[in-house]
Amino acid sequence: MTDPDSELVYDALLEHREALAELLLRHWQAATFLAARVLGSQDLASDAVREAAIAVMTDLSRLRSPDRFGAWFCGIALNVSRRWLRQTSRSPPARQSRSTAGCSTSHAPTSTRPSCWQPAQLPRTSQPRHSCV
Repeated sequence: MTDPDSELVYDALLEHREALAELLLRHWQAATFLAARVLGSQDLASDAVREAAIAVMTDLSRLRSPDRFGAWFCGIALNVSRRWLRQTSRSPPARQSRSTAGCSTSHAPTSTRPSCWQPAQLPRTSQPRHSCV
């Protein structure tokens, strides 16, 4: 017989790593499914759930209903996913430069979206901002 989530939460709060690992494994698939529905990508969903797991590890003491751990974890994963969507919809898509040879300017995007996010390539509509492009 498996321990109910509430017992595992109490054990995890006592710093039993195995209990926290069991909790996360129990609900990982559901959280990934929900995040994938929001983000439209299994890879992005996996990253979002990893970020949610880190939040769980740091904020477990804030969980008010230990028997609702699964819903709490999935809710965090959904919130991370929604935040990523908001951030990507606000920031302009990164553009590929024609040539960066000899340029000292960084061409890396400065947004906080996940590094694996690849925006759609848009046609160039404005003049380059510096001489190397």
